[in-house]
Amino acid sequence: MTPDECLARFMAAVRAARSGDNRPGNELIREVRQRHGDEAAEIQRRELRNYVDSEKNA
Repeated sequence: MTPDECLARFMAAVRAARSGDNRPGNELIREVRQRHGDEAAEIQRRELRNYVDSEKNA
């Protein structure tokens, strides 16, 4: 996955979570866990939650 693809998936997961659908974010976190382990997945989860809770555009 390229950096641009990764960012696009992250932003799509943020938009979905803000509208109440957590599936894209959960899938992203699950894939990060499979590829990079639990610590990376926890970082991804935290970053996703922080961005969803922020006022930043997605």
